[in-house]
Amino acid sequence: MKNKAAVRLLSFTLCLMLILSAAAAETRQGVIMLEGMEEPIEETLFTSPLGFSFWYADGHLEARQGEAEGLEGVVVSALLSDDCMVLSVIPEEEAQKYADKLGADIKKMSETSRVQMDVYREQENGAYSFLTLIAENGRYLSAAGKYAVEAAEGNAKYFQKVLESVVLMSEYDLDFLKTLPGEWVLEYEGAGAVLTLEEDGGMSLYCYALDGSFAYTHRGAWSYEPVPDYGGRLALSFTSTDDPTRQESGYSVDCVYDAYSEAWAENDSWFTYLILNPLISSSGVTPFEELFGSDDAALYRERKPNMRVIRCSSFVSLRESRSTSSRRILKVPLGAQVLAFPEAGDENGFLYCLYHGEEGFILKEYLQPIE
Repeated sequence: MKNKAAVRLLSFTLCLMLILSAAAAETRQGVIMLEGMEEPIEETLFTSPLGFSFWYADGHLEARQGEAEGLEGVVVSALLSDDCMVLSVIPEEEAQKYADKLGADIKKMSETSRVQMDVYREQENGAYSFLTLIAENGRYLSAAGKYAVEAAEGNAKYFQKVLESVVLMSEYDLDFLKTLPGEWVLEYEGAGAVLTLEEDGGMSLYCYALDGSFAYTHRGAWSYEPVPDYGGRLALSFTSTDDPTRQESGYSVDCVYDAYSEAWAENDSWFTYLILNPLISSSGVTPFEELFGSDDAALYRERKPNMRVIRCSSFVSLRESRSTSSRRILKVPLGAQVLAFPEAGDENGFLYCLYHGEEGFILKEYLQPIE
């Protein structure tokens, strides 16, 4: 970042995060109906940084962020069998496609109440495959999985109890999935730090000296919830460190955040900034606040050119929309490097790109990844 005074200020708030303490997993006592009889169970709360939470039967199920059966999301799996299901936040368009199979208007139904419906449940080779849709407050979650036929009075009931306990956060922004997880960087005079927010809720903070005189890592977990007038609230809990000078424990500081992006024309880079504003510490003024203050911090993430223009005679067009008939914003010469965003899709064969500070679309047949 170019303003060194501002960058130094960024480090102060980030250091404040180092002293947060871990919270123990929340549990509760519950019951489940199996073969017409009530059985007591102990349930553990799982809160996903992706914007939803649920309770699962400890000792029967386990939950983790990850992948199973070719699907990504929160995996809920049985401890003693291969039965599992994957919970994923999905956009309204995908939810409506599922609802169309049942002749339902999912948006209208979920505006005033919670809706849970089976999209399908099919038996094959001694097992049921299923897809369940949950809608509430304009948010949508799919639960896809399988369980053995003989588990209909076992794991299937445990899975259903999980689904009944799902809480979807209102005001949740799906762009959160693209914004918060990943690495956030700051460098200041003589030192730097990388804050990594992992999609499974894990977290690490790597601090280092530019001259190599020190380097240490703090590890822990993070969680998220929406906050009015802000992008959301981050709770960062550090549980361990290899820094021998940090012995403090029992502190907790939450942050509200906003995030925004901007293009830098001089080097065709795209910067996303994460603005953190610490809330009042539950333990009063912490040692880090006494040393560094508690002002806003602006961590950043940089993306640089990742594709090169090829296969044209002299230039390709950066266009206003995904159409060869749309307005040309500028000419991008053969061999030029551009920043492309394949994750934005390639409708009509166009990729969303940034070149010389201008945003637009280029036909992907004229682009090749930079080695």
